[in-house]
This record gives sequence, C-alpha cells and structure tokens, in this order.
Amino acid sequence: MLLKKYLPFTSSVTLLMTLAISGLGSTTASYAKAPAKRQPLIYAVSNKSKLIESIACDGMAAMANVNGTNVKGTYMTMVRAVGLGHEFGMVSGDVLLTINDKAAESPDRTVALLKEYSGVKTTIKFARKEGNVLVVHDSPAYWVIREADSSTLPSPGSFNVDSYGAVSHAPQPTVTATDLEDFMMQMVNNDRTLNGNLPKLKKSTKLSEMARAYAEDMAKRNFFGHKNPEGLGMVQRGTKFGITNHLAENLASTRYNMELREQVKRCQQNMMNEPPDVPGNHRGNILDPESKSIGVGVAFPKKGGVITVQEFSHDDVP
Repeated sequence: MLLKKYLPFTSSVTLLMTLAISGLGSTTASYAKAPAKRQPLIYAVSNKSKLIESIACDGMAAMANVNGTNVKGTYMTMVRAVGLGHEFGMVSGDVLLTINDKAAESPDRTVALLKEYSGVKTTIKFARKEGNVLVVHDSPAYWVIREADSSTLPSPGSFNVDSYGAVSHAPQPTVTATDLEDFMMQMVNNDRTLNGNLPKLKKSTKLSEMARAYAEDMAKRNFFGHKNPEGLGMVQRGTKFGITNHLAENLASTRYNMELREQVKRCQQNMMNEPPDVPGNHRGNILDPESKSIGVGVAFPKKGGVITVQEFSHDDVP
C-alpha cells in the first residue's frame, strides 16, 4: 500500500466520474434538432473503489454497455501486475462481468463469488473497451483462497484487517521491532544498490517515529490503510511529528505462519515485484532517485503476522 503527497491530486475514481460527465456533452440554443446523446460504454454506479484482495485488484460497481445492453459488473480501477486478476488476463479499465455465469455486480459480490468457487475450475467473463465497443473475453480460471495471505496493496482508505484471515498458532516475536525495522531498511538500501546503484537512504529519527507509531496504531486498533479511523492521512500524521517535508508512504502486511524476519522479507519482496518504471507504486517509492531519508516501522497484530510502514522523503529529515 502506498501513498504520496502530491498536490493537486486526482484519484482514479474522480477521473472516471469526470470522464462520464464530460461524455454527456452539452447543448446550446438552436433551432436545429439536437443530436442524440451517446450513452457511455462504462459508467460507475458507485463513487468508492474497494480492494479485492484475493485477486489483487481494486474495483467499483459499474454498468457496461455490451452490444447495446446494460450489464452490471465490477469496474477494475487497478489490476496489479502480480496477482490472480493479472493471471486471468484482466487489465485496469476492464469490467468483470461474471464468475461461473453469476453476475459480479459489485466488489462485495465479486469477493463472495471468489470464495464460493475457490478450488473449482470455472470461467470468468470480462469486458474490455476496444475502439468504440466493449468486447467480452472468456478466461478459464482456477484459484484457491488460502486462510493466510499477504498484502502490499494500495487502498483508497482504511479497512479492517479481519478480511485477511487469521493464522492459527501465529509465531510469537523472537526478535524486536527495532531489529526488524533495521533489517527492512537494509533491504531497501540493498534494492536501491542493485537497481541503478542509487544513493543509500539515511535513517531519519522523525520518519522512524512516525512510521513506528502508525504501524503500532494499525496493529492495536485492527485497521490497515493510509487513513486512520479518524480520517487522518499521511500529511496530517506527519505534522504531529513536526514533518512538513515531501512524504511518500508504503504499507505492507503479512500473516504467514513463518519466522518474523521472513515475513518482513516477504513484504519487501512483494513490493519490489511490482512493475518497474512506474512512479508512485511501492517499487517506485523504494527506488525513487530523489529520496534522501527513510523511516521504517514494524508492529505485531494480535492475530499474528507483521505490519510494516515505510516513510520516504526527498529531504534530509532529521
């Protein structure tokens, strides 16, 4: 999960709604007959994008005009390069229509269908804009939803980590949070060296305090997202630590039944496995050549696993 402090900011949700509105056009006073309004191929019926963790996608409820017929589906606001959605053949902008011929009419319905057909060979159907039409694609699919999974996924807000599924007999901490934070910071700098020999990041006391406090807050209050339950985001949280500099934030969580250092390593690997040369994703934040300082926070949720927070800045934050 990642977040950058950039202003002005236009979310993918806002962009979608803007495109839908502009597609309606406008009319002026005229004696000529007004042209017929063209119905958009895809339009949102929700203004909130939700994480669909099991297929590594974000989506929102939408309508798709397929061959002149309005069909309910889930519009993919983001399909990550590592995950089941990508393996199904979907890309950002596609509309998931059905799973085993059952309508995937919303993110929540999609989650339910993914659970229902876990371990069953089936077919998914999704629509993709090709020219001025939507073309329906059939994709054979098979998946198994494990009880334990990991996440480094972006989210438009906060969500409850109960959705991750708990690990029974989760390993107890055998190393300290400080040990794991130093370990993750070393991995970040190693990845920067291996990818373009980028300058190593300096450890910032303020960024470290900010990262640790937020990791512990998420673990204690059982949420996961760039905004806390009070709606405070990265920028507002930073000011509490006297940080008004440029900020970028990565969040990652795992809940595997494995040694804690391996779980932190898995978080870092998952972020680095994202597509290269995409500024703003987790990998892009880690390999940002303009970054100078970093803070890392690690905390342990009650149900096991780890939550990691990485805070980056283009400035030398003390």
